[in-house]
Amino acid sequence: MGAVAGASQGLHTVILLPPLGGVRSLVSSVGKVLGVGPGRGIGLQIIVLGILTAEASVLALFVPRIRRVELDLPDAIPGTDGGQSS
Repeated sequence: MGAVAGASQGLHTVILLPPLGGVRSLVSSVGKVLGVGPGRGIGLQIIVLGILTAEASVLALFVPRIRRVELDLPDAIPGTDGGQSS
């Protein structure tokens, strides 16, 4: 998780912060929707990651093993403690 957070921070400071803070190509397109200035790059990052998460969820519906996981895996094995030991 730390590697993802570090990569995300690097993405934000190197790619997203300068274009939305100055005169760059994203200012004319995304800047009209989100605005420009401090904090707008992280807003764009959150929106993009939300879209990617939704897309991954929709794509997972097309994988039969993921779609049927509730039907294929048993809730508990009868006669065992379910991995709980006291």
